[in-house]
Amino acid sequence: MAVQAKMNQVQQRTNAAWIIIVASGVMAGLHIWKLAPALTVIQNELGFSLLFSGVLLGVVQVAGMAGGLAVSLLSEVISQRRTLILGLLLLVLGSALGAVAPSAPLLLATRILEGAGVIMATVMGPGLVRLHAPIRNLNMAVGWWAAYMGMATFIGVFSTALALQHLSWHLWWGILAFITLLPIPLIFKFVGADQPSGPAALREAARRIAITARAPRV
Repeated sequence: MAVQAKMNQVQQRTNAAWIIIVASGVMAGLHIWKLAPALTVIQNELGFSLLFSGVLLGVVQVAGMAGGLAVSLLSEVISQRRTLILGLLLLVLGSALGAVAPSAPLLLATRILEGAGVIMATVMGPGLVRLHAPIRNLNMAVGWWAAYMGMATFIGVFSTALALQHLSWHLWWGILAFITLLPIPLIFKFVGADQPSGPAALREAARRIAITARAPRV
């Protein structure tokens, strides 16, 4: 059984797999950076304050700060690949609902949903890249993952600024929701399924997280 599991893991190591995982991380990062270029337009339409603008911009990072350890534990329960897919689906839902949000509080709620999606997708990235990248390309694959946020920042800011010259922000949010769906079938096709950890591994993961959370420096 263990030998067969190792054989399956070797079969999963393809360039297509890690490229799709990195692309999913970039796609998740776009939802962080799509807001900044559109903020003035949205603020004028929905009529919220400068303080609320700061909350909208920062709430995704708060979700990551508060939820990183919880997402790590979730991946032990449902597997890393499923956590990545769930994160992308939350981003799709958040962006689609944001496109039709009639008020600032509802838009904030969709940003919280997107924040949960971002942290689910990106916390899984390094582990999945290391699991699925061919050994000979592992350093290159990890390097590309390290650049995912930089790529997302550039693409997100540039594409949103360009798109809003021709489209409403509502339509752009909807387009990004649709684009975020695209990696999901590719993940099913090229990224091999990993098995959830058993109860013993789950308890050990929870113990490690508790130690981390209690550490004075943290």
